[in-house]
Amino acid sequence: MSADFYLLSVPVQCGKTTMLEAWAAGQEPGTVGGFLSPDRGCAQARTRVFYDVASGREYPFEWEREDQPDPEDCIPMGRFRFRKSSFDWAHAALLNAAKQAELSTVMVDEIGPLELRMDSGLQPVLSTFMQSMQGPEQAGRKVLLVVRDYLLAEFLRAFPGLNPRVNQGPWFPPRPDLRALVLSGGQSSRMGKDKAFIQYHEQPQYRYALDQMKRAEGLAQLDAGIRSFVISGRAEHIFDLESDEACWLDAEPFAGHGPISGLLTAHNREPSSAWLVMGVDYPQLQDLALQRLILAYRVSGRSVCFAPANPETKWPNRAGLEPLVALYAPADLAQLLVYFQGGGQSLKQFLLNADPLVLPFDERLGLVSFDSPPA
Repeated sequence: MSADFYLLSVPVQCGKTTMLEAWAAGQEPGTVGGFLSPDRGCAQARTRVFYDVASGREYPFEWEREDQPDPEDCIPMGRFRFRKSSFDWAHAALLNAAKQAELSTVMVDEIGPLELRMDSGLQPVLSTFMQSMQGPEQAGRKVLLVVRDYLLAEFLRAFPGLNPRVNQGPWFPPRPDLRALVLSGGQSSRMGKDKAFIQYHEQPQYRYALDQMKRAEGLAQLDAGIRSFVISGRAEHIFDLESDEACWLDAEPFAGHGPISGLLTAHNREPSSAWLVMGVDYPQLQDLALQRLILAYRVSGRSVCFAPANPETKWPNRAGLEPLVALYAPADLAQLLVYFQGGGQSLKQFLLNADPLVLPFDERLGLVSFDSPPA
């Protein structure tokens, strides 16, 4: 027997710290310990801190750009300069938390390249802490480890034998049911053939897209997954569908207006659900992209979409947001209906005027639509 280990591995800037702070604040005083690592300030002047969950105190752990760091109190990593003294505090906090049996939950935020690739930061105390939490006297306690999503596999290799629960746990608030919608495309006039049936992966693209939705759900590993899978089709389409899949024709009030027609039809049939949406013409899309949308929604409860990352700041350029690989929350879908009834037809314009959570993307996610035949 040992403590129960949980891993939270979700996209950056999706509200995970806000979620964890809210959960910890709702627990019995004195039962949650450890620390979180929120960003304080604004995007242009962020200060990252260790937030002591038990006391509410904060310890900045990164030197500001304009600061002249103390060489004895600096851990350099690329363009970052970390405060050694703050990590010393975090080391002591971890070791003390392991000894405090009254703490039913210990949070450790976060484990990143500093720990996994440089054996620095929270290491080597992190390994000592985790070993101590695997003793029989720790049974019944929870350890929540926050790990960068792109480092999850690396973390599991570095710490074998934990048998952690990934992206599960009581800190996730309830959310409306999630369903998946593949938009099968319009008349495909530029393509010259039906996009849904082109084979990029040795199977019709509609089949690949539906299966990709399911793979992404599996990668997310959430307790509450996708309830059903729908493809928005036309009357002449004949799809080979599985038992948990359906084809819905655009409803009469919405038909003939492009992608918004399929999404509003889905919302009209399941108005209390959130909808994960992807166009059928994204054959290079990586499973990770859909996984990130699912996880970001589960954390934030907001509509989520992508926009290209600024190469310097890594923050998303909202002007280039992508509406056809996105996740729409029920409240925004209700407003989308109002927008449509007022004459609006552009999903991108709607999102620009809404308040979605926008995640950055680069070319590695394959977020490119194919409107002409493959070479």
